[in-house]
Amino acid sequence: KKSTTTASNGWQKAENGKYSGNIENGQGIYQWDNGTTFDGGWKNGKPHSGTQTDKNGKVRIVENGKLKAEEVGKGTKKSDWSIYKRK
Repeated sequence: KKSTTTASNGWQKAENGKYSGNIENGQGIYQWDNGTTFDGGWKNGKPHSGTQTDKNGKVRIVENGKLKAEEVGKGTKKSDWSIYKRK
């Protein structure tokens, strides 16, 4: 998944995307080749708690490794829970 190649902008190259930060156990951002991005906490190399945004801008909230809510409308900011549907 990870490699040792670092771009000048701080991103690390990965097998199917790129990442910045600690995506094993800590805080980091991963961007897959398909445009999906996860920004938040990682545990055992998997997204744990944070936001996943697809290439079209649709946002999903992940808590404790599980999908908790996803965007169903447009709000002024991601933290506006009125635009999310609880799972």
